[in-house]
Amino acid sequence: MILRRTAAALVAAALVAVGGAATFVAPATAATISVLLPAPQNLGTRVVNGDTQFTWDGVDGATTYVIEVATDDQFATSNVIATRTTTALSWIPERTLGSTEARGLYWRVAAQATTSVSTRGDFSAPAFVDVDAARTPTLVAPAQDAVFDYPDPVSFRWSPVEGAVSYTLTYSSSPEWASGVTTVVPNLTGTHHTPTAPLERTSSGAPVQLYWKVQAVFANPLSATATTNPVTGPAQTEAGRFTVRWTAASSAPTLLSPIGTSTIQSDLTFRWTPVPGAARYSIAIGQSVDGATGVVTTVKITGDSTSTTYVPLTQLVDGNYFWQVTAYDPAGAPGQPSTAVEFRKAWGGQDAATTSAAGFTKTYPVPTFGSTDVANPTPVALDQVHLTWNPVPRATLYEVEALPILSSPEDNRKALTCRTASTSVSIVGKIVEGTNDGQALDGDRECLWNSAKSQRMDAGGLYEWRVRAIDYSGNASTTLQATTPAGSQESLWSDVDNGDTSRKRYFTVSAAREGTGPTTVVDEASWATQSTTSIGKPAPLMRWSPVTGANAYEVKVFHDYDCSVHVTTQYTMQTHLQINGVFDDETSGEYCWQVRGIVMNDAFTEFTIPVGSTFTTGSFWQKSSTPIDFAGVTPVTTAADGSVVFSWRPQSLSAPNDGGSRGYAVTILNSSNTSLGMLKVEYPWYVAKTLDAAQKPLAPGSYSFKVAALDALGNPGNFTSSVPFTVAGPAPAALTTTVDGTSATLAWTGTTAAAKYGVKVRAVGSSWPSAITQVTQTATTVRDLDDGTYEWLVFSYDHSGYQSLEATSGTFTIAAPVPARVTVDGAVLTTGNRVLDWEPVAGASRYLVQYANAAGSLDSATAAETLATSYTIPTTLAYGTTYYWQVTAVPEKVSTSTTRVKLGRSSVGTFSVVNPPAGVAISKLTITGTSATVQWVTPAGANRGSSEAPAYRLAYRASNGTGATTEWEVLEIDPGVESRTLTGLAVATTYEFQLQAYNAQGASAWSGIKSAATPGAPKAGVTNLAATATTSTLKVSWTAPSSTNNGGSPITGYAVQYRKGTGSWVTVTAARTSTSASVTLTGLSAKASYTISVAPLNVIGAGPAATLSAATLGLPTAPRYVKAVRGDRSAAISWTAPSSNGGSAVTGYVVERRAQDPKTLKWSAWTSVRTTSATTLTTSLSSLTNGTTYQVRVAARSQLGTGTYSSGVSVKPAGKPYAPTGVKAAATASRTIKVTWTKSLTNGSTISGYAVQYSTNGSTWKTLKTTTASATSYSWTSATKGKRYWFRVVARSNIGSSAASSAVSVVAR
Repeated sequence: MILRRTAAALVAAALVAVGGAATFVAPATAATISVLLPAPQNLGTRVVNGDTQFTWDGVDGATTYVIEVATDDQFATSNVIATRTTTALSWIPERTLGSTEARGLYWRVAAQATTSVSTRGDFSAPAFVDVDAARTPTLVAPAQDAVFDYPDPVSFRWSPVEGAVSYTLTYSSSPEWASGVTTVVPNLTGTHHTPTAPLERTSSGAPVQLYWKVQAVFANPLSATATTNPVTGPAQTEAGRFTVRWTAASSAPTLLSPIGTSTIQSDLTFRWTPVPGAARYSIAIGQSVDGATGVVTTVKITGDSTSTTYVPLTQLVDGNYFWQVTAYDPAGAPGQPSTAVEFRKAWGGQDAATTSAAGFTKTYPVPTFGSTDVANPTPVALDQVHLTWNPVPRATLYEVEALPILSSPEDNRKALTCRTASTSVSIVGKIVEGTNDGQALDGDRECLWNSAKSQRMDAGGLYEWRVRAIDYSGNASTTLQATTPAGSQESLWSDVDNGDTSRKRYFTVSAAREGTGPTTVVDEASWATQSTTSIGKPAPLMRWSPVTGANAYEVKVFHDYDCSVHVTTQYTMQTHLQINGVFDDETSGEYCWQVRGIVMNDAFTEFTIPVGSTFTTGSFWQKSSTPIDFAGVTPVTTAADGSVVFSWRPQSLSAPNDGGSRGYAVTILNSSNTSLGMLKVEYPWYVAKTLDAAQKPLAPGSYSFKVAALDALGNPGNFTSSVPFTVAGPAPAALTTTVDGTSATLAWTGTTAAAKYGVKVRAVGSSWPSAITQVTQTATTVRDLDDGTYEWLVFSYDHSGYQSLEATSGTFTIAAPVPARVTVDGAVLTTGNRVLDWEPVAGASRYLVQYANAAGSLDSATAAETLATSYTIPTTLAYGTTYYWQVTAVPEKVSTSTTRVKLGRSSVGTFSVVNPPAGVAISKLTITGTSATVQWVTPAGANRGSSEAPAYRLAYRASNGTGATTEWEVLEIDPGVESRTLTGLAVATTYEFQLQAYNAQGASAWSGIKSAATPGAPKAGVTNLAATATTSTLKVSWTAPSSTNNGGSPITGYAVQYRKGTGSWVTVTAARTSTSASVTLTGLSAKASYTISVAPLNVIGAGPAATLSAATLGLPTAPRYVKAVRGDRSAAISWTAPSSNGGSAVTGYVVERRAQDPKTLKWSAWTSVRTTSATTLTTSLSSLTNGTTYQVRVAARSQLGTGTYSSGVSVKPAGKPYAPTGVKAAATASRTIKVTWTKSLTNGSTISGYAVQYSTNGSTWKTLKTTTASATSYSWTSATKGKRYWFRVVARSNIGSSAASSAVSVVAR
């Protein structure tokens, strides 16, 4: 047994026996000391099954050990990297001690008697240990210098590292990891990672080389949680390298059509091959190509497309062009542009979209009226001029010119023009918009007309005429008669001068035909044809007979059966009319027209009606455009990329007679048959997208579409019936899964024009999660998967966020490798080897060790987490209990949840332990004289620690109240003994005792100190010493010393003494042998001061004396400042308390009075009239006789009696005098009135005079005179004769005025 002190400077306290008492020599610094623990010895480390164990020898009395590991041997707080508390004699670090490089560390151990730091002994001398650097992952994939051709995904894989809680992946295009081009991905769990987006790369044969490294991140041994202030391990010595590229060959689309100039493109649609990994395409159509870069320049049309088909929405004018397509990945990075390809756009007269360039001539309208021979022109009467031509496919309108062939230089006639949607024109001189429904006709205007009569077409004129077609872009908003907008197409003129005279047309005009009657007649034969065959034309041709005397005709058009809803009135010189505008389609009812002959003035502004000329009856027709149809075409074509292309037969085939058209209107309806809008397009195709300028993909689903031709005004005609189609992006294909530990990398072949991909993973049998993993690579990594079987699906999103069809994989399995236990079942673990061992598991980062005293509670037991494959149990376990244990391998992810991701779990094993005995307590400590008996109970059951009976060590020492102690003495006690008696102890001395049990496993902690003292004189005096006084006695009482202060021996009596003032002490002999805590002192003087002393006695001697000063009691002195204040038959009495209460509190006061006979002046006897409480210092006396003299005195009372009376004070009560009586008034002479009265009774007061008052009305009074006290009359000499007066008298005194007397009246003489 090694005994140590808390301070080296503490010198031994010498215990010297002097006369049977103990004398202590106080140390320089007083301190309470106990049996402290030495530093552990023989620190060492060893490697067992790959795990480093720190070991040391046990310390007797220690229940706990504290280990510290630091980077220096001074163990500065900032340099300590790990601490651990354990009950075992070894420690296997649960977290890494390594850093980014190998290093030497220092460690030390201290023993503690309990878990409290206050019981800790000194630390051992530092021991040194070499520690390797933290482990570094091995890079697995990409393989060194691997090459990835986009869109092949890049996924990173590395080997697991024991103890890692996460990994940090870094990749960069800079071998120096320069900022701006370096990506750091922290907190990765598992050994896979797939970036969500494609990595940096360039195209056109300029690949990017990337570098990568992985560092394991470990839990900090000092941190409470595994993720607080983690430790990052070193990176690989050589970084990984790989190359990512998107080559020109793989990124450039191949253009399919149009290709070359050998075929003329009249209607445009562009198609190309899909590019793997492309999210969208950009198309550029221009007029030249940069020779250096191969990029199309002078761009006229650009567009974005998610499909591999592109149809321009606007017109492209004729010419040779180049087109080029560039693919873009989901991140917006472009691939190599395709090779620019030339094509020729020209307006052909064919109905098909294309035609051969061989012998191609740009189209023009072919006239069907007129002679090709100027010398032999076609004659036509003025009223029958009607220029006609064949329709041209794709034409919106036609422009006509009639050119006069001038006969002389003076002939200044100009060309007459007309723009029309029809394929013929006639002369229109004036137009008046309808009064009711003018909007039913639009685009009409004067035709072949000039406001000057000399410029108009007239008899005798020779004309050449020509026509050309104009094609507005489908979405153009320019009106029919406005200047042709830029970007429109114009055909050749029909008479282009290329030497071919057959294209010219001539006619000569003769006079108008003579009239056939006074009113016109409709050409019914012509109208029968027009009204039935021209239903889709912009306007019908109206014919009638000439009217005698008429030079013009008025034609009115209506929009109802009654010919009352006015649309337009048009004036012409001819007997027919071809309106050059476009009538609205009629959905119900008919159009009606009427005509009559008129005589128009030359200005064509006014007219008269020839006699008998009337409007014809109504002629009717219906206007309804011919629907587009799908004859000979496939309306819906779905490409491999999922895009849908609509096709229909061109209007030139489906409705060749319907006149000019601006293109087509396309509308799409959803599955509820609700229109999603309408879009105007130029060509007879449309790629199914949103019907707006954004042209985004449609959401997956069922739809239908309809198409209508646009008339020359841009208004849609009748739509086709709905054609159903389905939008469904193709599903990704070729799904593969790579599993490593708890991570799985999922890969697939992407779809064309996918903006990103969505992935879902679920355990087989569970529901699909609502959360979707979204990536733009064709692979992703899912991590932290628990063991089990999983399935997954993937789909793509287009640029609008719409999903494609889903592709579902087969299943994959996360294996659950099971740790194999090495510690044999039933093993008995000693304090020197309290270690559980198991075999390592591939892919495991750490292990969870659980142990419990019942197999059923094992799964809920707190898990200890370690990177090692063995674990030193740090807690105290019970001897005699069978423990169950299991170990679970876990991956990197940190969690405290019971549902955390795990690998395999071992089978359940068993073990038991042997321990040092549990701490033994001193059950009883008995002091008898100078002997002490210490008793205890032998530990039983688990507290025994092992099967062997423990031996004991009993330590004791003497101490005093100042902290001075003697050295501990330690006695060895054999097993089985449960008490020990110590003899020969010093008297009046406190002894401290501690007990320890030990066996082969070690010693228990020392018990708590129990102390007891050998007997001595009382150590403390009596307390609560008090005295209760009377006038002749003092009853003295006290509280005896407690049993802890009686010196260890019972109190046997008290030494009681007293004295008066400074007189001699008087001893109360009887008290020395009485244990009563009170005594009464008698025969004392009243109001005298006494000093009293009391000291406790035991068989050893007297204790400290306690003293008390007390006094006997007396009666109170007289109250002070007694006063009496008179009142009306009363007096108010007051006083102050006496100057001395005599030693006993005043309990109240008594008041006495006496009266003086006014005749004999003798006083009556004192009579008690009032008593009050101690706090009441006033009273009042009532029922006194006014005018009588009284005396009052006061005395204080206490419990001892009535004190001295005060001196008497006099008081004479008084009131106001009584009203005078016998008042009379008499007119004794002229103007004189005499008032008389009898004197008032004084009522104890002193009368000072009388006030004589008068009134002229008996109610309002004035004082006439105030007399002396002796007066009984008054004469007034200023009265008015014959006037009545009232008089009364008031007595006045020192107390106040009396009431007024009765009033009397008299009339003055």
